[in-house]
Amino acid sequence: MNFTNLKILCYHGVTNSVSKGIENFSGKHIEVEIFYRQIDFLKKNCTILSMDEVAELSMQKKTWPKNPVAITFDDGFKNNISVAAPILNELDVPATFYICPGMIGSDQIFWVDKIEACINLTKEKSFKLDMNGEMEFLVESHQSKINSVQKIKNFCKNVSADQKNQIIVDLINRTNINPNSSCAENYQIMSWDDVCSLDESNLFIIGGHSNKHEIFTKQNKEEIYRDIKNSLEKLRSHLDQTVKHYSYPEGQMNHFDEYVIQQLKLFNIACCPSSIEGSNEPTVDLFHLRRYMIGFEELAFDEIFSKD
Repeated sequence: MNFTNLKILCYHGVTNSVSKGIENFSGKHIEVEIFYRQIDFLKKNCTILSMDEVAELSMQKKTWPKNPVAITFDDGFKNNISVAAPILNELDVPATFYICPGMIGSDQIFWVDKIEACINLTKEKSFKLDMNGEMEFLVESHQSKINSVQKIKNFCKNVSADQKNQIIVDLINRTNINPNSSCAENYQIMSWDDVCSLDESNLFIIGGHSNKHEIFTKQNKEEIYRDIKNSLEKLRSHLDQTVKHYSYPEGQMNHFDEYVIQQLKLFNIACCPSSIEGSNEPTVDLFHLRRYMIGFEELAFDEIFSKD
Protein backbone atom coordinates (compact mmCIF):
# COMPACT_ATOMS: atom_id res chain seq x y z
CA MET A 1 0.00 0.00 0.00
CA ASN A 2 1.34 3.39 -1.00
CA PHE A 3 -0.78 6.52 -1.43
CA THR A 4 0.00 10.23 -1.39
CA ASN A 5 -3.35 11.99 -0.99
CA LEU A 6 -4.83 12.51 2.47
CA LYS A 7 -7.70 10.20 3.39
CA ILE A 8 -9.95 11.62 6.13
CA LEU A 9 -12.16 8.93 7.66
CA CYS A 10 -15.55 9.91 9.07
CA TYR A 11 -17.03 7.67 11.74
CA HIS A 12 -20.25 8.24 13.64
CA GLY A 13 -20.45 5.52 16.26
CA VAL A 14 -18.70 2.39 17.49
CA THR A 15 -21.03 -0.06 19.13
CA ASN A 16 -20.96 -3.07 21.41
CA SER A 17 -24.75 -3.30 21.66
CA VAL A 18 -27.10 -5.58 19.74
CA SER A 19 -29.49 -3.75 17.42
CA LYS A 20 -33.18 -4.66 17.37
CA GLY A 21 -35.31 -4.52 14.26
CA ILE A 22 -34.01 -2.02 11.71
CA GLU A 23 -32.12 0.11 14.24
CA ASN A 24 -28.66 0.88 12.78
CA PHE A 25 -29.50 -0.83 9.46
CA SER A 26 -27.34 1.78 7.70
CA GLY A 27 -24.19 0.74 9.58
CA LYS A 28 -23.70 4.20 11.07
CA HIS A 29 -22.44 2.56 14.28
CA ILE A 30 -19.80 -0.05 13.41
CA GLU A 31 -19.00 -3.05 15.61
CA VAL A 32 -16.25 -2.59 18.17
CA GLU A 33 -14.16 -5.52 16.90
CA ILE A 34 -14.21 -4.12 13.36
CA PHE A 35 -13.24 -0.67 14.61
CA TYR A 36 -10.31 -2.08 16.57
CA ARG A 37 -8.99 -3.93 13.52
CA GLN A 38 -9.32 -0.81 11.38
CA ILE A 39 -7.49 1.47 13.80
CA ASP A 40 -4.80 -1.15 14.36
CA PHE A 41 -4.33 -1.41 10.58
CA LEU A 42 -4.02 2.38 10.27
CA LYS A 43 -1.56 2.53 13.15
CA LYS A 44 0.70 -0.04 11.48
CA ASN A 45 0.44 1.14 7.88
CA CYS A 46 -0.31 4.86 7.79
CA THR A 47 0.82 8.22 9.09
CA ILE A 48 -2.12 9.32 11.24
CA LEU A 49 -2.49 13.10 11.41
CA SER A 50 -4.56 15.18 13.75
CA MET A 51 -6.83 17.76 12.14
CA ASP A 52 -4.55 20.43 13.64
CA GLU A 53 -1.69 18.91 11.64
CA VAL A 54 -3.85 18.68 8.52
CA ALA A 55 -4.68 22.38 8.77
CA GLU A 56 -1.08 23.39 9.52
CA LEU A 57 0.44 21.37 6.67
CA SER A 58 -2.14 22.65 4.21
CA MET A 59 -1.75 26.30 5.20
CA GLN A 60 2.03 26.01 4.94
CA LYS A 61 1.67 24.41 1.48
CA LYS A 62 3.66 21.39 2.58
CA THR A 63 3.30 17.90 1.16
CA TRP A 64 1.54 15.18 3.12
CA PRO A 65 3.66 12.49 4.79
CA LYS A 66 3.55 8.93 3.45
CA ASN A 67 0.13 7.24 3.54
CA PRO A 68 -1.59 10.17 5.32
CA VAL A 69 -4.83 9.53 7.22
CA ALA A 70 -6.95 11.55 9.67
CA ILE A 71 -9.70 10.12 11.88
CA THR A 72 -12.89 12.06 12.64
CA PHE A 73 -16.25 11.46 14.30
CA ASP A 74 -19.47 13.36 13.63
CA ASP A 75 -22.41 14.12 15.93
CA GLY A 76 -21.34 13.28 19.51
CA PHE A 77 -22.75 9.85 20.31
CA LYS A 78 -22.18 8.41 23.78
CA ASN A 79 -20.35 5.39 22.38
CA ASN A 80 -17.64 7.74 21.08
CA ILE A 81 -16.30 8.03 24.61
CA SER A 82 -17.46 4.70 26.07
CA VAL A 83 -16.34 2.43 23.20
CA ALA A 84 -14.21 4.28 20.62
CA ALA A 85 -12.04 6.49 22.84
CA PRO A 86 -10.56 3.63 24.92
CA ILE A 87 -9.38 1.93 21.71
CA LEU A 88 -7.90 5.16 20.36
CA ASN A 89 -6.15 5.69 23.70
CA GLU A 90 -4.81 2.13 23.78
CA LEU A 91 -3.35 2.47 20.29
CA ASP A 92 -2.25 6.09 20.84
CA VAL A 93 -4.18 7.40 17.83
CA PRO A 94 -5.45 11.00 17.49
CA ALA A 95 -9.02 11.81 16.46
CA THR A 96 -11.32 14.81 16.10
CA PHE A 97 -14.88 14.75 17.43
CA TYR A 98 -17.29 17.16 15.74
CA ILE A 99 -20.29 17.55 18.05
CA CYS A 100 -23.68 19.26 18.15
CA PRO A 101 -23.62 21.13 21.50
CA GLY A 102 -27.38 21.74 21.50
CA MET A 103 -27.88 17.98 21.89
CA ILE A 104 -25.21 17.31 24.53
CA GLY A 105 -26.42 16.29 27.98
CA SER A 106 -30.04 15.66 26.93
CA ASP A 107 -32.25 12.67 26.23
CA GLN A 108 -32.99 14.05 22.76
CA ILE A 109 -31.94 12.14 19.67
CA PHE A 110 -31.00 13.40 16.22
CA TRP A 111 -33.83 13.99 13.76
CA VAL A 112 -32.65 11.22 11.43
CA ASP A 113 -32.71 8.80 14.38
CA LYS A 114 -36.22 9.96 15.28
CA ILE A 115 -37.38 8.82 11.86
CA GLU A 116 -35.69 5.45 12.28
CA ALA A 117 -36.99 4.94 15.84
CA CYS A 118 -40.59 5.83 14.98
CA ILE A 119 -40.73 3.39 12.09
CA ASN A 120 -38.74 0.67 13.84
CA LEU A 121 -40.91 0.63 16.97
CA THR A 122 -44.39 1.45 15.67
CA LYS A 123 -47.19 -1.08 16.02
CA GLU A 124 -48.99 0.47 13.06
CA LYS A 125 -49.09 -1.45 9.79
CA SER A 126 -49.20 1.72 7.72
CA PHE A 127 -49.45 5.49 8.04
CA LYS A 128 -49.73 8.56 5.86
CA LEU A 129 -47.61 11.72 5.72
CA ASP A 130 -48.00 14.95 3.79
CA MET A 131 -44.80 15.16 1.76
CA ASN A 132 -45.84 17.68 -0.90
CA GLY A 133 -48.90 15.51 -1.25
CA GLU A 134 -50.22 12.68 0.90
CA MET A 135 -48.11 9.52 0.81
CA GLU A 136 -48.85 6.16 2.41
CA PHE A 137 -46.09 4.11 4.01
CA LEU A 138 -46.45 0.37 4.60
CA VAL A 139 -44.34 -0.75 7.56
CA GLU A 140 -45.23 -4.38 8.24
CA SER A 141 -42.01 -6.01 7.03
CA HIS A 142 -38.35 -5.42 7.81
CA GLN A 143 -37.60 -4.23 4.26
CA SER A 144 -40.68 -2.03 4.01
CA LYS A 145 -39.57 -0.26 7.20
CA ILE A 146 -36.09 0.35 5.77
CA ASN A 147 -37.60 1.62 2.52
CA SER A 148 -39.86 4.00 4.44
CA VAL A 149 -37.01 5.37 6.56
CA GLN A 150 -34.88 5.99 3.48
CA LYS A 151 -37.67 7.69 1.59
CA ILE A 152 -38.61 10.02 4.47
CA LYS A 153 -34.97 10.84 5.28
CA ASN A 154 -34.16 11.67 1.68
CA PHE A 155 -37.20 13.90 1.39
CA CYS A 156 -36.42 15.71 4.66
CA LYS A 157 -32.85 16.43 3.53
CA ASN A 158 -34.17 18.34 0.53
CA VAL A 159 -36.81 20.59 2.10
CA SER A 160 -36.65 23.51 4.51
CA ALA A 161 -35.87 22.91 8.17
CA ASP A 162 -39.41 23.99 9.07
CA GLN A 163 -41.02 21.50 6.68
CA LYS A 164 -38.70 18.75 7.87
CA ASN A 165 -39.58 19.46 11.50
CA GLN A 166 -43.31 19.36 10.73
CA ILE A 167 -42.95 16.02 8.98
CA ILE A 168 -41.23 14.57 12.05
CA VAL A 169 -43.98 15.90 14.34
CA ASP A 170 -46.56 14.27 12.06
CA LEU A 171 -44.54 11.03 11.97
CA ILE A 172 -44.47 10.89 15.77
CA ASN A 173 -48.24 11.35 15.88
CA ARG A 174 -48.92 8.78 13.15
CA THR A 175 -46.67 6.09 14.62
CA ASN A 176 -47.57 6.73 18.29
CA ILE A 177 -43.89 6.56 19.25
CA ASN A 178 -41.97 8.98 21.47
CA PRO A 179 -38.45 8.83 19.99
CA ASN A 180 -35.83 9.46 22.68
CA SER A 181 -32.54 8.07 23.95
CA SER A 182 -34.25 5.11 25.65
CA CYS A 183 -35.27 3.72 22.25
CA ALA A 184 -31.78 2.34 21.54
CA GLU A 185 -28.37 2.53 23.20
CA ASN A 186 -26.82 3.74 19.95
CA TYR A 187 -29.02 6.85 19.98
CA GLN A 188 -27.58 8.11 23.26
CA ILE A 189 -25.51 11.30 23.19
CA MET A 190 -22.55 12.37 25.31
CA SER A 191 -22.82 14.51 28.44
CA TRP A 192 -20.77 17.67 28.89
CA ASP A 193 -18.55 15.78 31.32
CA ASP A 194 -17.87 13.30 28.50
CA VAL A 195 -17.03 16.05 26.03
CA CYS A 196 -14.75 17.82 28.52
CA SER A 197 -13.01 14.53 29.28
CA LEU A 198 -12.25 14.01 25.59
CA ASP A 199 -11.08 17.61 25.29
CA GLU A 200 -8.60 17.14 28.15
CA SER A 201 -6.78 14.41 26.22
CA ASN A 202 -3.77 15.38 24.13
CA LEU A 203 -4.96 12.90 21.50
CA PHE A 204 -8.37 14.42 20.88
CA ILE A 205 -9.79 17.61 19.37
CA ILE A 206 -13.35 18.86 19.80
CA GLY A 207 -15.01 20.66 16.90
CA GLY A 208 -18.45 22.02 16.08
CA HIS A 209 -21.09 20.40 13.88
CA SER A 210 -23.98 22.92 14.07
CA ASN A 211 -26.15 23.24 17.15
CA LYS A 212 -28.65 20.42 16.57
CA HIS A 213 -27.67 19.04 13.17
CA GLU A 214 -29.84 21.28 11.02
CA ILE A 215 -28.67 21.39 7.41
CA PHE A 216 -27.24 24.86 6.83
CA THR A 217 -28.58 25.44 3.32
CA LYS A 218 -32.12 24.56 4.46
CA GLN A 219 -32.08 27.58 6.77
CA ASN A 220 -32.11 31.29 5.93
CA LYS A 221 -29.00 33.43 6.34
CA GLU A 222 -29.96 34.75 9.77
CA GLU A 223 -30.64 31.21 11.01
CA ILE A 224 -27.29 29.98 9.65
CA TYR A 225 -25.39 32.77 11.41
CA ARG A 226 -27.25 32.15 14.67
CA ASP A 227 -26.78 28.38 14.43
CA ILE A 228 -22.99 28.66 14.00
CA LYS A 229 -22.69 31.41 16.63
CA ASN A 230 -24.72 29.52 19.25
CA SER A 231 -22.89 26.26 18.69
CA LEU A 232 -19.47 27.89 19.09
CA GLU A 233 -20.51 29.91 22.12
CA LYS A 234 -21.75 26.77 23.88
CA LEU A 235 -18.52 24.94 23.10
CA ARG A 236 -16.39 27.84 24.31
CA SER A 237 -18.44 28.14 27.50
CA HIS A 238 -18.10 24.46 28.42
CA LEU A 239 -14.56 23.86 27.19
CA ASP A 240 -13.17 27.24 28.26
CA GLN A 241 -11.41 27.65 24.94
CA THR A 242 -12.14 28.77 21.39
CA VAL A 243 -12.91 25.99 18.91
CA LYS A 244 -11.28 26.27 15.49
CA HIS A 245 -12.53 23.07 13.86
CA TYR A 246 -15.96 22.35 12.37
CA SER A 247 -17.71 19.94 10.00
CA TYR A 248 -20.85 20.49 7.93
CA PRO A 249 -24.03 18.63 8.98
CA GLU A 250 -24.79 16.03 6.26
CA GLY A 251 -21.94 17.65 4.35
CA GLN A 252 -22.86 16.95 0.74
CA MET A 253 -22.40 19.50 -2.04
CA ASN A 254 -25.90 20.97 -1.62
CA HIS A 255 -25.64 21.24 2.18
CA PHE A 256 -23.15 24.12 2.39
CA ASP A 257 -22.23 27.10 0.24
CA GLU A 258 -19.97 30.16 0.16
CA TYR A 259 -22.15 32.03 2.65
CA VAL A 260 -21.78 29.21 5.19
CA ILE A 261 -18.01 29.20 4.65
CA GLN A 262 -17.85 32.98 5.14
CA GLN A 263 -19.70 32.69 8.46
CA LEU A 264 -17.36 29.96 9.68
CA LYS A 265 -14.35 32.07 8.77
CA LEU A 266 -15.95 35.03 10.56
CA PHE A 267 -15.77 32.96 13.75
CA ASN A 268 -12.14 32.00 13.05
CA ILE A 269 -12.82 28.40 12.05
CA ALA A 270 -9.65 27.16 10.33
CA CYS A 271 -10.83 23.90 8.84
CA CYS A 272 -14.19 22.34 7.91
CA PRO A 273 -14.39 19.00 6.09
CA SER A 274 -17.40 17.93 4.09
CA SER A 275 -18.82 14.42 3.74
CA ILE A 276 -18.23 14.31 0.01
CA GLU A 277 -16.36 11.11 -0.77
CA GLY A 278 -12.74 11.30 -1.84
CA SER A 279 -9.14 11.96 -0.84
CA ASN A 280 -7.31 15.29 -0.64
CA GLU A 281 -4.27 16.72 -2.38
CA PRO A 282 -1.94 19.00 -0.35
CA THR A 283 -3.33 22.06 -2.17
CA VAL A 284 -6.91 21.33 -1.06
CA ASP A 285 -9.08 24.16 0.28
CA LEU A 286 -9.58 23.50 4.01
CA PHE A 287 -13.31 24.23 3.66
CA HIS A 288 -13.72 21.68 0.85
CA LEU A 289 -11.94 18.70 2.38
CA ARG A 290 -13.40 15.35 1.41
CA ARG A 291 -14.00 12.40 3.74
CA TYR A 292 -14.89 8.71 3.58
CA MET A 293 -17.97 7.74 5.61
CA ILE A 294 -16.81 4.49 7.22
CA GLY A 295 -19.39 1.72 7.44
CA PHE A 296 -22.19 4.09 6.48
CA GLU A 297 -24.37 2.64 3.72
CA GLU A 298 -21.90 -0.25 3.35
CA LEU A 299 -18.84 1.80 2.37
CA ALA A 300 -16.07 -0.76 2.77
CA PHE A 301 -12.90 0.17 4.67
CA ASP A 302 -10.77 -2.12 2.48
CA GLU A 303 -12.16 -0.51 -0.66
CA ILE A 304 -10.99 2.93 0.49
CA PHE A 305 -7.42 1.74 0.89
CA SER A 306 -7.40 0.06 -2.49
CA LYS A 307 -7.95 3.45 -4.12
CA ASP A 308 -5.07 5.46 -5.66
